[in-house]
Amino acid sequence: MASPPTGASRCAAASTLVLFLLVCLSTSPVATVVLVTVMGVTGFTAAPVLGALVMRFAGSAPTLASALGSSAADVGIAVGSAHDQVTGLPL
Repeated sequence: MASPPTGASRCAAASTLVLFLLVCLSTSPVATVVLVTVMGVTGFTAAPVLGALVMRFAGSAPTLASALGSSAADVGIAVGSAHDQVTGLPL
């Protein structure tokens, strides 16, 4: 079994490759559907690996460390929504 840093690197490499292929093959509807599906799989694969890394380096505050990931996502959603409300343009 790969160590978490190696697993995270593999997930990032796979996501990068899929995004590159998506740029090149986006004119084909079938290829686009397949690549978006693969992108979802690689994204879901990264979550447990990154969660294990967070818990490994959390030290004496594992609850705080595990909450920061979802809090960062919530902040991103709020910033994007506020930007859209102010400018009328999607971020």
